[in-house]
Amino acid sequence: MAHPSFRSDSSFVALDQAGDIVSYVLTFAANEPDRLSMGPIGTVRAWRGRGAASVLIARALDVAAANGFAIVELSVDAASPTGAVSVYARMGFETAWTSTIYARSFD
Repeated sequence: MAHPSFRSDSSFVALDQAGDIVSYVLTFAANEPDRLSMGPIGTVRAWRGRGAASVLIARALDVAAANGFAIVELSVDAASPTGAVSVYARMGFETAWTSTIYARSFD
């Protein structure tokens, strides 16, 4: 069963010649009607740096604009070693706010 806020019209996958998924962008309706939430976004390690995610993000942004969304938002781990932050910056995303997650272990 699909998540009720999933947007199939602005979610995309890229496949290699064998038909395996190499990159994906999933989108969801956000809490505000003029916002689209993008993510998860991923690319398999062997395909990183080839622009697959950038192409999918660009397609999702085009669909979002065509459907009247004013804002597309996403979340990212700023310390991610995948290069995601630089991809999003090149696509025009800017930091809107930051957060800190606290955890406690029970060892």
